Amino acid sequence: MSPVSYIDTSALQILKDIRQNFETRGNDLYLCNPSQTVMHRLVLDGLANKIGHGNIFISIHGTLREAICRLIQMLIFLILS
Repeated sequence: MSPVSYIDTSALQILKDIRQNFETRGNDLYLCNPSQTVMHRLVLDGLANKIGHGNIFISIHGTLREAICRLIQMLIFLILS
């Protein structure tokens, strides 16, 4: 699977809406394998900072590993609470 090579204003707005919806629900948004062009647009728009650079990954493996680690940490917290 290749990364998305272009993102227009409409797609940026949809991502902003999705991020806001996730944030409202207490969920994290992860992005996987954005191209340099897409990443550049995300940075210029300020969306990369809002999503969090720690939630943008270069591989599906890295994305899933991080999501699973965060889920395990949350489960341990809930169990110990």
